[in-house]
Amino acid sequence: MKKAITTIITLSLFCILNSYSQNTHTISPNPAFDADFTSLKAACESFTVQEGDLLFLHGGAYGNDTISKQVGIVGPGYFLGTNGEASFQATINTAAFQDIYIAPDGESSFITGLQLKYFDINAANVFISRCYLTDKIRLREGSNYTNIEQCYVLRGFYTYKTSPSTLNIKNTFVGRSGNESFYAPNGASIYRKVSGSIQNCIIIGRQSAFWDIGACSNNIFSGGTSGNYFNDGESTFNNNIWVYNLSTYDGVANNQVGVAYSSLFVGSTGNSTDSQWQLSENSLAKNAGVGGTDCGIFGGDNPYILSGLPGIPNIYHLTTPNTANGGGGLYVQIKAKTNP
Repeated sequence: MKKAITTIITLSLFCILNSYSQNTHTISPNPAFDADFTSLKAACESFTVQEGDLLFLHGGAYGNDTISKQVGIVGPGYFLGTNGEASFQATINTAAFQDIYIAPDGESSFITGLQLKYFDINAANVFISRCYLTDKIRLREGSNYTNIEQCYVLRGFYTYKTSPSTLNIKNTFVGRSGNESFYAPNGASIYRKVSGSIQNCIIIGRQSAFWDIGACSNNIFSGGTSGNYFNDGESTFNNNIWVYNLSTYDGVANNQVGVAYSSLFVGSTGNSTDSQWQLSENSLAKNAGVGGTDCGIFGGDNPYILSGLPGIPNIYHLTTPNTANGGGGLYVQIKAKTNP
């Protein structure tokens, strides 16, 4: 029987990680680093790693990997050194993967601080936070009640399921112009539909081909000249902003359409890849969300964290003398920075 690990999304990331920390283990692909394992697959297959344990990943290139046990996984973040935090990092190396497959036995796993091309999710109740996807998240047959929060996903979400499922996305950047943000490659029949919620996101992709009944609020949609639309007609949209004129949503439940892109964000000039999506001083998205919160990824109760830094303190300075001082013991100096 799996250990009971309750993950409440509205808790701080630090509290969530504490719920996983039965035992801790280190993983690194670098043989010069004295880690417990060289891959997630090896860690999950080891009897020394129990369900509910916490795995800390060293920066480096991992390739393809597999999660087949209920674990918590913590990487160093992404876009390191681009958001003013370089002096607080031991290195700026990301934990970079090609593809991570989450097998059914990886149910209820928690993952944060990684960079990868694909997530292949074939397990239920997976919680992914503060990860950077250079391509897409693929929902396989065993996926359900998937939670994505504070992530940066360049292409979007693809479903390969033959049955409906639930997907909740919060404070996440999704897509790029010209791509479908939500897509069913094998057909968008009702049996492949995905329901759930999209809250405080920025959606750049041009359409959503599989979204079924869901709640969408406090989002900014900028989907190219064709706009960004949903093919279900049953979702509820409250306090969203569309850059393009889509009469379907105009004036309904405090939605705004036809908002000028230039009136929303600080922009890329002088800003990093993810900081460019911060709202400008006089942005029309400020206080435009439900209850007066800001629309977009930096609004709401769990704002996006630049560079996906994990919600644990990071030690960036350590000084230890070669010998102890008489009977006074060993004096060690440590400097650490806390992250939200």
